Amino acid sequence: MEVSVSFQENQSHQVKFHADRIREVSIRVLKSITLDPRITPEEQLGLLTEIAGVHVELAEMIHSAVEHGCHQAVEALQKQGCEVPASLERFL
Repeated sequence: MEVSVSFQENQSHQVKFHADRIREVSIRVLKSITLDPRITPEEQLGLLTEIAGVHVELAEMIHSAVEHGCHQAVEALQKQGCEVPASLERFL
């Protein structure tokens, strides 16, 4: 019996895999701060706030780069007279 995994299912598994790794690393970092007895509660709060800011910046940078790339792809397709795939239509 052959098992066929669609492209979308495979993509979903890949995204979940990477999201899980990011989550695991983030939890380890947060635990290392909150469980370190040498770091005062005030320092912990400062570090956690700073790390949260870094995560927001990274997420915004990734989102912006993906959006920019998609807009470029749509422009290139339109210049070539090609049809824009449904997955890119929102960037028209």
